[in-house]
Amino acid sequence: VSTSHCVAKSVKTSKSTVHVCYCHTPMRYAWDQKQIYFPSRGPLSWPRNAILAALRRWDTATSKRVDTFVANSSFVQDRIRRYYQRQAEVIPPPVDVDFFSLGSESESTSQTPFVLMVAALSPYKRLDLAIAACERLGLELRIVGTGPEYERLATTGGRVRLLGSVAREELRSLYRSALCFLQPGVEDFGIATVEAIACGCPVVALDHGGVRDIITHPKHGVLYEGPKSLENLVSAVDKTQKMQFNRLDLRRRAERFSTAEFKNRMQELLQRVVSEKIL
Repeated sequence: VSTSHCVAKSVKTSKSTVHVCYCHTPMRYAWDQKQIYFPSRGPLSWPRNAILAALRRWDTATSKRVDTFVANSSFVQDRIRRYYQRQAEVIPPPVDVDFFSLGSESESTSQTPFVLMVAALSPYKRLDLAIAACERLGLELRIVGTGPEYERLATTGGRVRLLGSVAREELRSLYRSALCFLQPGVEDFGIATVEAIACGCPVVALDHGGVRDIITHPKHGVLYEGPKSLENLVSAVDKTQKMQFNRLDLRRRAERFSTAEFKNRMQELLQRVVSEKIL
């Protein structure tokens, strides 16, 4: 079993080996998100594009070394179909919904209303869009995570609080007391999204990517269109503040992504593909 977001799926095995690849995504920077990873143009763009083209050919060719692909979301399943011309079964990744759980009613409200993001501080997470939306609405935005954008964002000021890395207990408390969890970028799945609803926190997210496997609009939050639309994001967060969400509905949805559910589905799949190989 390989777990791959880049090259692990390309491992060479013997003919008697059953290779099951749990694929988090084909290489984003080589396929559909290369403009996000490499936005600049200049003298290096031509050799870079040539290298990426060769990498895509290698990536496609080595995908044939996998007997069975498992995708972590329908979104990734579609990318595997497009780039590798292979079918994949969807099994969402395990989320510790036993730890990330509902708190008391008093924990679900904060003295200072705030919106929460949990993300690597990278451009494709659309942090600038989230900051601008919360500034427009006069809401505090708390961001958990580290990454290359940390120093730049630290100078933003306003209503943004960069919390860096936090203990799991603190993260759980933040989920429980936030007005909503914000995801303006495209995620292959979205483990933090599941953690949020497991704690009773509704989600505002771009209606694209793996979040569609998690959130049913408007039962578990608000999905909005337009990846670059500040107005749509502002409207979605504003709408969420006026809605009443059933915390038990959010919790029940999260339980579908439990560690136990993941183990059961993976065991069933492995038993099936090994039996087919033997027969």
